[in-house]
Amino acid sequence: MTSIVYRHPLVYELVMRALYGKHYRARLRAIAELIEEGSSVVDLCCGPSALYRYELRGKRVHYSGVDINPVFLGRLEREGAAAIEADLAALEEYPEADYLIMLGSLYHFLPDAHAVVERMLRAARRGVIVSEPIRNLADAKSPTVRRLAAWLTNPGTKSPRDRFDEESLGALFARFEGRVERSFLIPGERERVTVLRAGTGSGSRGGTRCPAARP
Repeated sequence: MTSIVYRHPLVYELVMRALYGKHYRARLRAIAELIEEGSSVVDLCCGPSALYRYELRGKRVHYSGVDINPVFLGRLEREGAAAIEADLAALEEYPEADYLIMLGSLYHFLPDAHAVVERMLRAARRGVIVSEPIRNLADAKSPTVRRLAAWLTNPGTKSPRDRFDEESLGALFARFEGRVERSFLIPGERERVTVLRAGTGSGSRGGTRCPAARP
């Protein structure tokens, strides 16, 4: 059953604000600062598109949000941006743009997350930006907290069991050595941002559903 977090954009955003606390907007600014004014952006697993609403709309960015959740996309359309409802498992290629980004959702593609990054690289003209949590509620010692995290992260396709930590995320992007231009922790050090130079990946394919970014 889909968590209430994924059925109501306002609830989703309240949960995100609670998780990131005072660093909520700083996280979005850190990503927006990587994107030049007037660029085109495809935001995969965009959720309620807080990045566009708070940061990118004012930079005249040509924004397209891709998500499996029509509730989130309806709000995005009302805000005047392009909304694409899609299950990434059905897409062999992603929409092209200057930048392809994914915030807090790469874990949904384990164990084949590298294939998702490769497809992002093929579709990007300038670069790929991935921000992924390395500290997760799902890793908490308390069984109650772990069960709560599993419920909160169920977009209707089930909550993935695996998450990234610093070591496993580093191992993933080590496969793209030579393309990684920057890697840094956002304020609060809950997520690591990785920026890759655009270009052809190694060619393997894979995929999964694309729920919105998770708590």
